[in-house]
Formats: sequence, structure tokens, C-alpha cells
Amino acid sequence: MKRKNTDSKEEIGLMVLCIVKLGFKDLSITKKTSLSDKIVRKMTDNSYFLNPMPTLASVSTAISELRQAQAKLPGSKELTIIRNQKEKALNKKMAQLQAYVEAVADGNPEIVLSSGMNLRDQRSPIGYLPFTEWIKGKDGAEDGSYELRWKVVKKASGYRIEITDELVKGWKRVLITKKASITVRKLKPGVRYNLRIATLSSKGFDGYRTGYAFRPKLPLY
Repeated sequence: MKRKNTDSKEEIGLMVLCIVKLGFKDLSITKKTSLSDKIVRKMTDNSYFLNPMPTLASVSTAISELRQAQAKLPGSKELTIIRNQKEKALNKKMAQLQAYVEAVADGNPEIVLSSGMNLRDQRSPIGYLPFTEWIKGKDGAEDGSYELRWKVVKKASGYRIEITDELVKGWKRVLITKKASITVRKLKPGVRYNLRIATLSSKGFDGYRTGYAFRPKLPLY
């Protein structure tokens, strides 16, 4: 059976649409430039971000110019105006970079977090939510894929899934989705996998529902 090409979003089965959070609004100049530096470092040579817009070099220049303008204060009114202009310039660069990351990530939290940016909080009730009551699964249409679904938990903001197999120790693969279903790809046919699911809320999660095991079928040739 010929395998279909899949992009990174399909590969890990992510269905949740994420909003990138930059968090610039209430930051001091020092924290703002430090965060910008961190994001530039995270995105440099990051295989997800091949052609950043604006360029990372131009962002680094804006960071340096703001630091230089800030270092000259306190001073004259003109120096304060220049500092404010440099801050606005960095704000604009980072807002453009935020939009670029959101477009490239296309709802994939892993890509967003690899940029050094965060995910905007989703509204959900305070406190932990219960576990899903059941998990079901079946082999997917592609070799090495498996389709999973579970009972919806009301008011959940999403679900965190961890998967391991009999060849490794510990829980290695983490998936996050908003829907009560997911297709996991790039599995090893014939290998036994174990899965656990946590229900997410604004407070996080309180443990996992465990005990679901599956073994993707071997391909027929």
C-alpha cells in the first residue's frame, strides 16, 4: 500500500486552532527586548521557519536600537520621543513576526512554542475537569496510522494525549487536540502502543485516564 505524503500538522493529528500570544502589552522595555531576543534565538536555524517575515536580522536591529535609545534616558524630551519611536518600531516588527508564526504554525502548538512565543489561553471553567469516560480506536486508512476517539468532556478546552510503545521506556509522544478524536500517524505496524488522555482546562489537568492499548495492523502486500 502506497503511503500518502503528510505535512507536520497531519502527522501528529492536531485539530486545535491556536492563537499565538506575544504578551508585549504590559512589559517593560528591558523585558520586551529580552523576550524579543529569546524569540530571535529560538527561530534562528529553526526548520519550521525558513523565511521569517520580517527578517530576524531586522528584528535584531530594532532590538539593538531600542536598547541604545533606552540607555540614553533619562534625558531630554527629544531623547524620550526617539525612545518611544524605537519602541513602536520593535512592537511593529514583533507583531508582524507573530502573524508569520501563526500562519506557519496553522494551529500546531508544537510549532508555536518552538518559536519562543506562547499560546493564548482558552476560556474554560476554573478547576480541573473529569476524565473522559471511554476511549475507542481502529486502524486508519494509511499504513502505520490509528484512529482514536473518546467521549467528549463538557467545557473542556482540549485534550492532551501521550503515547508510548513496547520498545521505549516512559511516555514519549505528546499530542494536543481540541476535538474528541485524533489520527496518529507514523506508527510502527505490529508494535503494541499504550495511550493515556488528560482533559484540559484553564487550570491545566489533573492526571490521565490510562489503560488503552492498541497494535496497528501489519500492511498487506
